[in-house]
Amino acid sequence: MVLEAFRLNDYGQKDFRFSYLRTKDGAEIDLIVERPGSQDVLVEIKSSERVDERDCRSIERFLPDFPAAEGFCLSLDPHAKKIGNVSCFPWQRGLKEIGLI
Repeated sequence: MVLEAFRLNDYGQKDFRFSYLRTKDGAEIDLIVERPGSQDVLVEIKSSERVDERDCRSIERFLPDFPAAEGFCLSLDPHAKKIGNVSCFPWQRGLKEIGLI
């Protein structure tokens, strides 16, 4: 999914910047997307077919540190849903919601 985001960014000439975050205690954000002229996005990537609140904990934990960011969870779950402050989408639709497609 990360390589697909890089490819779509390059192909669409979006000029998005990508990074990730891992703390010394092991908490992480799989992908941070900086979008010029729009909110940054914190992304959790899951391979599961059913996403729940446990899958969104790391994003929920970091959102206060990124007050202008949106939280996304992209997975194989076919159902879009909102869990707390995190928008969860099937990964292809999530890439569209982020603005890469």
